[in-house]
Amino acid sequence: MDLSKYRLKDTEEILSLFRQDKEGFHKFYKEVEMLLNTLRIGDSIYIPDVCEEDSYIYFVKCVEFYMCEETKYLQGNDARIELSIDYSRIMRCLTYS
Repeated sequence: MDLSKYRLKDTEEILSLFRQDKEGFHKFYKEVEMLLNTLRIGDSIYIPDVCEEDSYIYFVKCVEFYMCEETKYLQGNDARIELSIDYSRIMRCLTYS
């Protein structure tokens, strides 16, 4: 399943979604964040298994925003969240710099 059409083009997309429904979007983002924080090294999540189809656009954008925010705090060899090429799977992987 190719979910790449939902990728985050820029941060303004997240801000726009937030402005449309501050409370609802914030709650949704926190749930995505909690899910990603529990993902262990080597584990992965298939997005269609954890998200309804009508929420893919929000879920993928939240994951990418999380990834952007996460990189601000990670050290060189810390495990990172990554998306598969088709954006359907999320993994936590070790990276080496």
